[in-house]
Amino acid sequence: MALLTREQPPSFARRPSGLTLVEMMITLLVLAILAAGAIPAMGSFLEKSRLKGAAESLFNDLGYARSESLKRNTDISVRFATDGAANWCFGTDETTTCDCTITDATDSSACALNAAADGSSSTNVLKRTGAAEYPTIKLISAAFAVNPVTTFTPRRGTANAGTVVFRSASGKEIRVVLSPLGRVIICSPAGTGQIGNYPDCT
Repeated sequence: MALLTREQPPSFARRPSGLTLVEMMITLLVLAILAAGAIPAMGSFLEKSRLKGAAESLFNDLGYARSESLKRNTDISVRFATDGAANWCFGTDETTTCDCTITDATDSSACALNAAADGSSSTNVLKRTGAAEYPTIKLISAAFAVNPVTTFTPRRGTANAGTVVFRSASGKEIRVVLSPLGRVIICSPAGTGQIGNYPDCT
């Protein structure tokens, strides 16, 4: 009597796990395409962030100078140093002649304020901002009645009105405008150089 045998299904070799060379090359190509699109966008984002940071730093410093003038009952000035390029700074002091390029608070010419409002402290606090903190951003101009400085007076916090212009390497622009009453606003000119979230400069 013949024995019946069941046919065995054909065996298939298991595919090794992992990516093949072709799959890896396709993956790398897709990543390269995505990176090529993301890098310029990231650069633009960083540039705008630096431009906003520089303008808002001045906005805050002008507000600080006004409040310190009222608190100390004395004139407080913000002085600018700019060549219209990337080498710029501004600093706050009780004089109109401080040098914002100096980074040593113990230097008598530095832009610094006494740590105590009544001037009784033996410590001066450096109050300056420079281009090194905002790479690629230029301070194009600081136009005040008495260039390049504005002074807040303790009487109602009034100041020398003026406008400071910051510009990025791609031509984006932000202006910080100070009114005679000491009010500070940030605006951006309409057109290709405009930065969102700020009103148009009039």
